[in-house]
Amino acid sequence: MTTKQTLYESKYCKESGLYLGQKQPVNIELEMDYTYAKPIKFGYLDTNYDNEYKNTGIRSQAEIITIQVYRNYGFKIDDKFVIDRKIKYVDSIRVNYITDNAHTIKRYVLTLR
Repeated sequence: MTTKQTLYESKYCKESGLYLGQKQPVNIELEMDYTYAKPIKFGYLDTNYDNEYKNTGIRSQAEIITIQVYRNYGFKIDDKFVIDRKIKYVDSIRVNYITDNAHTIKRYVLTLR
């Protein structure tokens, strides 16, 4: 991690949570394993609510959070985050490149559901 990435992270990533990365099972019949948890610093970009139909005809509100992270943790779809004692799943991952003078910084924008 470069000095510029550290500066961006300290400026924009004030919140903390846990990242639970999934470990691929050796045997396909086994379930996904979320054994390791890493503390992570992130910043909120957006929070909105969407209708969600878990059961037929019953509508509930789903909280959709968009966060930004400046470190690469090897994010994958369906990884878990624990934020404010709630478990959220990664719905989409975008990578933005920020060019600041001679430095190019990667910013990961994650949508959590």
